[in-house]
Amino acid sequence: MSAVMKDAVSVCRVLLVRYLWVDALCIIQHAHFTICAMSSPSCHQGFLGRRQVTLDVAFRSTLYPPVQGTYTLILTGLHKKVEYPFDPHSIELRNSPWNKRGWVFQEQALSTRKLFFGGRIVPL
Repeated sequence: MSAVMKDAVSVCRVLLVRYLWVDALCIIQHAHFTICAMSSPSCHQGFLGRRQVTLDVAFRSTLYPPVQGTYTLILTGLHKKVEYPFDPHSIELRNSPWNKRGWVFQEQALSTRKLFFGGRIVPL
């Protein structure tokens, strides 16, 4: 079983969903939700793995422009904040491997509920 399918089974178990249908017909057959594995480049890499724990933020001084550099933010703990609604135009979503696949248009247009799993975010 591929890594993406194993992760999908894990998600379904947590959500108490007894049956998992892996096929393009899920949307047509009125699936409860569609799992969108945004960060997985292929079925061989799961979407529930380790998340990126650092973020580089570039800066430039407005008072003295030659002063510039990068701050590295490091995750030191988890928070409970959920940002809602999920911005469908987010940079992570636009640049994700998921968004470059052919069937994504169908998923975006026809799925009634979508669960997105990204490298940095898990929007609800």
